[in-house]
Order: sequence, then C-alpha cells, then structure tokens
Amino acid sequence: MPDTAPDQEKSDSFVVPDQPRPLDEEDYPDILYWHEESWVKHTEDQRVRGQNPPRLGFLTDDDGNPVTESRIKTFMSTAKQAWNELYRLRFDPSSWTKKTPKAASYLAYILKRNFDEFRYCDGDWKVERFAIVKYPDWCRDARESGRLTRASTVHPFVLF
Repeated sequence: MPDTAPDQEKSDSFVVPDQPRPLDEEDYPDILYWHEESWVKHTEDQRVRGQNPPRLGFLTDDDGNPVTESRIKTFMSTAKQAWNELYRLRFDPSSWTKKTPKAASYLAYILKRNFDEFRYCDGDWKVERFAIVKYPDWCRDARESGRLTRASTVHPFVLF
C-alpha cells in the first residue's frame, strides 16, 4: 500500500466520528504532562541525569500516577483492533509516521473514546507518541504474520 493519501473515492467512504470533547486542564491539576513540551523537558532532564525515562511514562491516571503495565496491555489490545481495521480497509501505513490524517483521526477517536488517559493532554500528542512506540510491534506481530485479510472493495461506512 502506498504511504500517500488514499484516492478520493476511498477516502470519502471512510468516515470517522467526532472525538470526545477535550478535557479542561484546570480540572486535572495532578496531570504532569498535559503539554508535550513538558514531557520532552522531563525526558531531557532524565537523560542529563543518566536515567532512561519510560517510553510511555507520559500516560498517567487522573491523579498523575503512571499507568500500569496491565493498563498498557489493555490500551494495546484496543489499538491492535483499530490497526487491524485500518489494515482491512487498506488505510494502514508502513510506519506510523507515514499515516494518513484519517488513520490518525480514527486511532485518536478509538483510544480517546475508550481511555481517558489519552485525553489528559492538549491535542492528540499522547495518542501519536503511543502509536509511534507500539505500531511497529503490531506490524511485526499481526500485519506481517499473513493472518489478516483486506476488504476487496471499500463501501461507504462510519467506524465506531
């Protein structure tokens, strides 16, 4: 599949619902990494001290505590389902940095609808960073396994 935007007919048939309303930062004072810049600064400070910050350390609960490995597995299970659907519909990029806007919107919709941890931020940067870390695992484990199938034609539909 090419890494460019899909043809117009295919793109028009793939409708992503609106994302949940953004949360208000003021309602969640314990979230340390609301803005991507604060996460970047934290990781830079950690590296200066010779420490290696967790790659998904920006994902926290509403009290600002890092999410558990069990919770990350739950996120990944849902993300895998979304990526399987993107594959089936021929919207899966070769790498997440080459995704189409519709693929990005779909994953953000799915993760934010199901998990508030991805909503504790401005924009979609937590979804984006999660996908950059975890999408290669899905590519290796699912897409390259040959067990997934693609739709022969794409009919107009709305994904939920």
